[in-house]
Amino acid sequence: MHLFIEEEFLIDFEITFDENKSSTGQNILFRIFKEYTELKVHFDEYKELIKNDSRVFNLITDNQPDIEIVGSFENYFSENLSISDQTLILTKKTFPNKEYIESNGGICLNWDDYEDRLKSIIDNIHQEYLLSENEFHSWELLNKFSVLPINKIIVEDPYILSDTDNQKIISNLIPLISNLLVEQKCRCSLFIYTAKVINPFEAGKNIKLDEEIKKRHHLLLSRLTNNINQLVFLESNVSKKDYYQHDRYIYTSFGFISCGKGFNLFPMSLSNSSVICSTIFDKGTFKKHKAHIKKLKNIAEVLLIDDSIDNRFKIFPKNLKDIRLF
Repeated sequence: MHLFIEEEFLIDFEITFDENKSSTGQNILFRIFKEYTELKVHFDEYKELIKNDSRVFNLITDNQPDIEIVGSFENYFSENLSISDQTLILTKKTFPNKEYIESNGGICLNWDDYEDRLKSIIDNIHQEYLLSENEFHSWELLNKFSVLPINKIIVEDPYILSDTDNQKIISNLIPLISNLLVEQKCRCSLFIYTAKVINPFEAGKNIKLDEEIKKRHHLLLSRLTNNINQLVFLESNVSKKDYYQHDRYIYTSFGFISCGKGFNLFPMSLSNSSVICSTIFDKGTFKKHKAHIKKLKNIAEVLLIDDSIDNRFKIFPKNLKDIRLF
């Protein structure tokens, strides 16, 4: 994650922060400053923080080897149009480039709104829905993710595309994606990591794999034309030893959804599984999100350089030169 902090924001944060009576938003930021590691931290300046021997600043520098001064954030982002999707910006006043940053998956928080926005993210998204109690009764529950900017979605489910009648796509994958993006202003990229595009035992012996892949790709693009501008299928278990993942996950730049039984949930049948929604503002989710995305990047790299000719599914559309995840 790229963390941009204005010196003035951090000075005010330290003055007002009290561990014994802190708000949800304050606690989240303090945990990020104190406990999160391997962040890329950028300041506009930090002379006053050093001069005043800032405790919070020292916590940040103790944890993060990668800290730089970039000067004015507004000038920095005017010159660096390609940003990391997982970018969090903390400024004293509303950031002038906020719309551009959030259309690319980042989050801009200012002194006046950071506590309310972070509390809203936690209250809306951090939920566990028990399938044994039919608590996840509709894909519309994912509308709550509208409190997060989303420009990319990764679905990791070995069998979400594998039926012959497209029930999994029509009743589950399409409403899942459309509800995640219900209030997003920009169309996003969708990457689907799957083990099988179709089950040959269901399709018969004369299956033409390329045709079935194209049909599914076209169906998703046509139904989600207002939501996505890029759709890529990738083989999820290039090597079961190195990459295979039993559980099923969905990732956005800040969001995370898991479901042990997979995302073919409707028609609903009761089970002992659950749908767990969270964000990287929970430390455990942050670590899991980072580890899983690293694995998925490794898979993509293997697929992009694997130009062997065989009949197994690897990546579609073919001839992609690069895949940028988070």
